[in-house]
Amino acid sequence: MLPFHYRVLERLGLTEFVPVLDRIAGSEGGFGDSNWPTAALYGLLAPTSQPAGEPHLPANRLLSGIEWGYMSDAMPNPHTYTSIRGGTAKVPHGHPDLMAFWYQVDDEQFLINAWDGRYLDTTFSTYRTELYGCSPFSKNTILLNGIGVRDDATTHTRAFEYEGLSVVKVDASDCFGQTQSYGATWLNHCARTFINLGDDRYLLIDQVRFTTEGQFEARFHTFLPVEIEAERTLVSIQGEKARLRVRMACDQPLCIREGLSSPVLPARPADTIIQVQSERLVDGITLVTLLDTEHNDGVLTIDREDGGLTVRLGERTLCTVPIDDSGTVFGDIMSGGGHTAGR
Repeated sequence: MLPFHYRVLERLGLTEFVPVLDRIAGSEGGFGDSNWPTAALYGLLAPTSQPAGEPHLPANRLLSGIEWGYMSDAMPNPHTYTSIRGGTAKVPHGHPDLMAFWYQVDDEQFLINAWDGRYLDTTFSTYRTELYGCSPFSKNTILLNGIGVRDDATTHTRAFEYEGLSVVKVDASDCFGQTQSYGATWLNHCARTFINLGDDRYLLIDQVRFTTEGQFEARFHTFLPVEIEAERTLVSIQGEKARLRVRMACDQPLCIREGLSSPVLPARPADTIIQVQSERLVDGITLVTLLDTEHNDGVLTIDREDGGLTVRLGERTLCTVPIDDSGTVFGDIMSGGGHTAGR
């Protein structure tokens, strides 16, 4: 018996079984003189007549040391929430899913990163990343020239505030490696920027610059019904209680299409894959994606003006973010400062 069992009973509403745990905890086999760590946890987690206070957590945070983050409208009980995957892929049980994210409204997951469901003999072999659920092809991330980040890659991730907006930028420029045929670097820049606009709106800015020309793709995964309005670069995802609108604006022509995954195990449901691809090979691309649950007939647009990138929904300006001489959003902040983590 462990102290967290008390929390499980409390969460499940099965408090009538608490006396059973009390009897076990009071026995020699429960905590005993030599099991002081468990006894200490019991003192911390055991039921009490004093109601627990609600912890104070920031609505937006990048976790120091691992560079994973999240954005929300409020914590610890958010209405809308998105996670952010920075840091390194070179960790035990890790996936090459850098720049990926999850998005949910209340307790319903709208955008997910797929997984295989159980371990196989190949799960921890050299073929691990060829499994769909362990590969970047199953994640809400960026693919370039048909591939994802390396399985030993590490991003450069920073969190900072800009004009009252919370920002996390995940720079994966060094995460794709070189072409094996001739050892040349084919990528100058690749980064995904997350911005919490407030009012349950979240903005993603994907920017890529190739050394020559390359194929860009951003993927979004869901188990919910999907409707694509290609002429408006709008994808709608219908949940039980809410409807997510994924609006896009890009400086290159896009191809948006829907497909189904091919899970390794038949018991796993196939997730819907929303592929957002450049229509042709490009030397660079800026894709802006707005995650929004409100109904609005406006079209998302972007404009470069006066050293900034302005994002509008219909006639309304959502934000203007700075760009450097190369057109990179927050390029000067990433090279010269910002808070690495811990907000």
